[in-house]
Amino acid sequence: MIYQPASSVMNQLVARAEAVTGIEAGSLRARARETLICHVRFAVMALARERGLGLARIAKGLGGRDHSTIISGLKRAEALRADPDFAKLLEAIAK
Repeated sequence: MIYQPASSVMNQLVARAEAVTGIEAGSLRARARETLICHVRFAVMALARERGLGLARIAKGLGGRDHSTIISGLKRAEALRADPDFAKLLEAIAK
């Protein structure tokens, strides 16, 4: 595995999420709370965690959130994995 800085991994995931969903990276990093934006953000959090990023790195990559916000988002992502639409979103961003 080739080492990539955490910021590079986060930028790639956010860019991929933007390409897949059409939601601008700025919206994913902003405080927007619309359901679709939150679900995409949860997916990015989960994928970043799967790639070994720490809570603080994920938080920084998503607009400077608090690490507890990332913990909450990861729990939400885990609960949403049973939803076929969320599973498709995860798969699409991960490619």
